[in-house]
Amino acid sequence: MDLWKLVKTSKQGWKKLLNHGKKIFWATSIFLATAISLVILKSILDYDIKRNVKLVTDSINAPIWFYPFPAITVCNFNQISKKRLFKEIKHFKNPYNISEKIWQKLFQGLINMHLLYRGHYQIKDLNLLQEILDYNNITAGSLIQKVAPTCDEIMLKCFWKNEERYCNLLFKEVMTSYGRCCAFNMFAFGQDETFKYGPNSKPRYATSCGVQSGLFVICDNNLDDYFASMLPAYGYMVLVHNSYETLGEDAPRVMQPLSTLIYINVDPTFSTLSRRSTNFIKSGTNCLFEDERQMKFFQKYSSRNCIYECRLLRIIDICNCIPSYVAKHNDEFSAVPECTLRDVPCMKRTYFYKNCTCQPNCEHYEYSVSFSVGTLSTNYTPAAKLKILKENQTVFAVVFKDLSAVRNRYVFTFEWQVMFSLSGGILSLFTGFSFKAVLQMIYFLIIHTGKKCFQKIQNNNGNNNKKSKPTKLTKQFIYQN
Repeated sequence: MDLWKLVKTSKQGWKKLLNHGKKIFWATSIFLATAISLVILKSILDYDIKRNVKLVTDSINAPIWFYPFPAITVCNFNQISKKRLFKEIKHFKNPYNISEKIWQKLFQGLINMHLLYRGHYQIKDLNLLQEILDYNNITAGSLIQKVAPTCDEIMLKCFWKNEERYCNLLFKEVMTSYGRCCAFNMFAFGQDETFKYGPNSKPRYATSCGVQSGLFVICDNNLDDYFASMLPAYGYMVLVHNSYETLGEDAPRVMQPLSTLIYINVDPTFSTLSRRSTNFIKSGTNCLFEDERQMKFFQKYSSRNCIYECRLLRIIDICNCIPSYVAKHNDEFSAVPECTLRDVPCMKRTYFYKNCTCQPNCEHYEYSVSFSVGTLSTNYTPAAKLKILKENQTVFAVVFKDLSAVRNRYVFTFEWQVMFSLSGGILSLFTGFSFKAVLQMIYFLIIHTGKKCFQKIQNNNGNNNKKSKPTKLTKQFIYQN
């Protein structure tokens, strides 16, 4: 096949580069057309990668003992113990001679330090209460720590895997945006010693489903000790979440009323992206592994931790203070003053900041819950551990629902045939790219260029040989003389 004839019969611009005229114009045109087509192809590829990375179910029969038991956080509706509060303020000085009724109403406003998501307050009442606290040389955060009900007062009996355990060994007190709560199997905060159950502590695992392999807790409501409730009700809020994640507004929760027995069934789901996956899948999900981003307040990265931390940093930046329930978790902010009751309006405005840049998780556990409720009665039960129950107490059990769970996996579903047709269409539109154009490029870049270089080398060698040989005229001149 004569490649030169193939090039000459082509209508594309590549053959113009072989001619002597207007080489610069055609070279520039071809370069721009190729660059534009590659940019368009790159944008199409990026869009299709994001659209074609899908989460597929890898298995619906993964053994439950490979899944960590979720963190269980129990929050009392009553966030201020009447007995503890009256004991603390018994010796408080009353600089404004406020009546006892107004005095008690003012101290109910303490719960606004934590309940930023639904706090109801009057600014003048918060300012007045802060002045009283300043006069008595005590902060709102430290006072809440002293007057909030403790886990020992809330929980009477605790059972893990059908064995009775000391509740203070299973549950740790934690200050959250819901107030003081009791957390089980939680390892979210990085530098908080209260969440370390021992050396190299890790989340607990259950070996089966049912109460025999779950958590069983008997709680006391202490109705006479109610003073300031986060909700207009008696009882507890039980939240189920990942052990390395903080409490979020989207965490599954169960409201536990008085004199009830609640069974909370947990369905875990594990979604993963293998670290050995191609960059296509990684860029398509735009996700991060738990160790790919350093957190200031938490041990591991997650999207929920990131949003929570972003809002805390926003409060520190805008309100120039740090909430009391996170102050002890990071030494970096030890010099930042603790928020007071005067900062509550600013904290509430800033708490729901939305412009946080937080990527999703490449690997994460999700826990969905379902529950059943029954009226508590011990008259006819043979269970010895329920014989201690009294009126107005509540019981809850958290168990895995089934012996098997769901495991998902991110996959890239983009087919090479689609990419091949897209590339051919775009390149053909801008550069007339075709199989014949490929032969042109090979001819121009390799064969033609090599041929020209070879001819140039031969011409130079020929010129050098002509200079070294004497001409006929020189020989004739020498002969005649």
